[in-house]
Amino acid sequence: MIMWVRPPDRPGPGNSWPDLAIRDGDWKLILDGAGAPAYLFNLAEDYYEIDNRLADEPAVLPRLLAAFAAVLLAGAAVALSAARFASHRFDASALLRFITTR
Repeated sequence: MIMWVRPPDRPGPGNSWPDLAIRDGDWKLILDGAGAPAYLFNLAEDYYEIDNRLADEPAVLPRLLAAFAAVLLAGAAVALSAARFASHRFDASALLRFITTR
């Protein structure tokens, strides 16, 4: 699994770049700033990330979120200082609430 967080000083054109993404095998999940799933792509079939499969692949989402939550809760995800993470607009607590209510 590969996971990355967009640096807060690089929002992209029109603040359009995602805050967090998770890749596991062929699947890539992009989360919005509130920690909610926004896009799910099968990169083996859709290299250019055009076809959002979030509604079509209900079994993939919980697997990716659970894997991410395990990494996040273990504290092994991303080496960010508490101050830097707190200043980032990605809300990890919202993501954890979303994961635990599923």
